[in-house]
Amino acid sequence: FRTIRDSIHSIQKFKTTAELEAKYQNELKQTKINLLQKDNLLQQANIEQQSTLKQYFIIVLALLSVIVALLFNRYRLKSKSYFALQEQNDLLEAKNNEIQDKNKRIELLYDEMQHRFKNNLQLIESLMKLQAQQPQMDSNAQLILQESQNRIATISMLQQYLNQSNQHGQIKLVDYLTDIAEHLKISFQFDSIFSFHESEISVKSDKAIPIGLIVNELITNAIKYAFKSNTGQIFIRTALFTNEISLQINDTGSGFVPETGTGSGLALVKGLSQQLRATMQI
Repeated sequence: FRTIRDSIHSIQKFKTTAELEAKYQNELKQTKINLLQKDNLLQQANIEQQSTLKQYFIIVLALLSVIVALLFNRYRLKSKSYFALQEQNDLLEAKNNEIQDKNKRIELLYDEMQHRFKNNLQLIESLMKLQAQQPQMDSNAQLILQESQNRIATISMLQQYLNQSNQHGQIKLVDYLTDIAEHLKISFQFDSIFSFHESEISVKSDKAIPIGLIVNELITNAIKYAFKSNTGQIFIRTALFTNEISLQINDTGSGFVPETGTGSGLALVKGLSQQLRATMQI
């Protein structure tokens, strides 16, 4: 009986041990399965992370490629613009040099023309002076030649002022009129001609010529008709009012007589006044 009981106990013990062993094996197997699942999850997570990183890398690489392409295109456009501007600058510089050369040639030609014109006027003036000194010339013809000579001298003096002026095409009216008066004083051997000018006035050559000829004619007429001898006083006055110039010629002679002389000098003064769009008062 005791032997049977020990056998039964051994069988139960073996059965319990087997159950525990089976349970342990099942738990070990389940643990391995869980570990394998975790490994799979980790591997899958790594694969997804690598895929995401690869996508990010591709996106970043694409963006960098676009940026590099844009920068290169901008550099190419800037280079193209720079070379185009450089070419335009070279063309402009060449044009400027050409224009400067043309301007220099024009200035030289202008100076040469002025010089020749002045010489021609002086030659004509000298020829008329020689002609007036001919013994067979009567007094009226000599006077006509003298007046023409003074007109030419008036224009010749203007050319001299233009050559000496720093302002292209402009002269100082005060100096010009003073020289005209001095020339007429010597030419007619007259006593006194005075100039009074309130301010410095500069005029262009196209205005100076008619003004100079007007002064020449008025002083000539005053010397010829206002005085019985070459003794007297003639006054020249100029003043500047905004955009207008006032010119007055006065004398201490016998006064203006409209019927005196041929009237050609007065007609010339009226014509020159109209050319200047000026108002003439006697």
